[in-house]
Amino acid sequence: MKRIILIGGVIVVAIVVVAGFLLYSSLDAIVKAAIEQIGSDVTGTQVRVKDVDISPTSGEGALRGFRVTNPEGFEDENAFQFDRITMKLDLATLAADPVVIEEIVVQGPRIRYEFGGRGTNVGTIQENVEGYSSGSESAAGPNIVIKNLYFRDGQVNVAGAKLLKKGLTAPLPNLHMTDIGTAEGGVTPAVVTKKVMAQLGRKVTTAVGSLKLDEAGELGEKATEKIKGLFKKD
Repeated sequence: MKRIILIGGVIVVAIVVVAGFLLYSSLDAIVKAAIEQIGSDVTGTQVRVKDVDISPTSGEGALRGFRVTNPEGFEDENAFQFDRITMKLDLATLAADPVVIEEIVVQGPRIRYEFGGRGTNVGTIQENVEGYSSGSESAAGPNIVIKNLYFRDGQVNVAGAKLLKKGLTAPLPNLHMTDIGTAEGGVTPAVVTKKVMAQLGRKVTTAVGSLKLDEAGELGEKATEKIKGLFKKD
């Protein structure tokens, strides 16, 4: 009997080891697929990541080529372009609830703020996020906690065929968010996206407001009014 129990224990340990190996060996692909699928669903656009590289021993990694395309009805450009994102996962929580991300740093983000017939591209994405998170949060993936999230040294390009031919560029104020989802014991990716979009939206509004678009005439004045009321509070 003892021998049978011992053999059973060895088998269980072997299964755990193999499962752990498979998880870590495919971690990059799992993260990439999750970001693209959940991100596209939540934003109502196409979210793409060129590649993901996460160390299976330290949890440190990088995402390269992160893109959020413009919604339908706007120019064929990316609304959000983050060429490099560094991150650190708490590997001990990968099979737990919530998954804890120690830090995410978005360095040099580029955001295109475009005026069109339907309003603005960023505003449309914001509305998509609000609509999704209010009715589909439970289907948006595992619960997450992000201890620190940084957006650093970014820029906002304001464009629109009827308003500006070449566009105008303003620096994006740095953003540091802490303990996202901590109080709730973890939140879904949809809720994370909603919280981040709300805070990032305010920074975008500040950047666009610094350009004093009301000096561009009547259309500029209307654009400025849209900006002032675009983003809701958390």
